[in-house]
Amino acid sequence: MYELFSWVRFVEYDENMTLIMEYQGRAMQQAKRRYHDDSDSDEDDPSKGFKAKDLPPLSIKNEIKVLERIGFEAKTLYDGYA
Repeated sequence: MYELFSWVRFVEYDENMTLIMEYQGRAMQQAKRRYHDDSDSDEDDPSKGFKAKDLPPLSIKNEIKVLERIGFEAKTLYDGYA
């Protein structure tokens, strides 16, 4: 569920993108510390750090949009059943 909420937070986010960039920067720094090696080949690879599945709540506005989106998708799927 945490990954689901994190992904929807990322998809629904329409505020200041600087906040997302800050989370990406922190995640990349943590990944470099965790997986530190001497090769420079994938040091600039952002996929080693930030992932949408790691995104914490960003704002109240965004969390409301997340809950509305999940509710809408769940209702759509539910309505598809006889």
